[in-house]
Amino acid sequence: MRNHGAGTDKTISPDCPVWGTNARLDNLHAAILSFKLDWYGDAIDRRRSIAERYDAAFSKIDRLSLPPPPAAAERHFDIFQNYELCCDDRDALKAHLAERHIGTIVQWGGVAIHEFRALGFTQNLPRTDAFFRRSLLLPMNHLLRDAQVDAVIDAVAEFFE
Repeated sequence: MRNHGAGTDKTISPDCPVWGTNARLDNLHAAILSFKLDWYGDAIDRRRSIAERYDAAFSKIDRLSLPPPPAAAERHFDIFQNYELCCDDRDALKAHLAERHIGTIVQWGGVAIHEFRALGFTQNLPRTDAFFRRSLLLPMNHLLRDAQVDAVIDAVAEFFE
C-alpha cells in the first residue's frame, strides 16, 4: 500500500481494490532531505542537461514522441523527474535496451489509473490508454555520468537504425 499498491516489480494489478499513497518521509529521511536541499538546484540543472541531450539526439527520430524539451516555453519548467518518451515499438525498444543493461520503466506497468475498476473508475479514455501502451521511462537521474547518458542515446539510436 505504500507505493500505490504496486508490487516489487513496480506494477499495479488492474483489480487493485485500494489505492495506496506514496508518503514515506520519516525523521531520518527528512534530515537527509534538509541537507540535500543545499544542492537541489544543481541536481535539477543536471537532470535538465540530460533531458536536453536526450532531446537533441532523439528529436531526429521520427518514430519517437518526446516530452517538451527543457527550453520549450518560458512558463513551463520541468525538473525531469522522469524522461518519458513514446514509441509504437515500446516493448521491443525496452527489450533492446535491457539487452544492453540499460534499465527502463513502464510506468505503473502500462496501466492507467482509470483502468482500476475495483477503485470505482468507469471512464473510457482511449487516448490515455494509447499513451500508456506506448510510453517508456528512460534512465534519468542527476547522478548519471556522461558516459551512461551516451550509452542510452547510442542504444536508442541503434534500435531505430
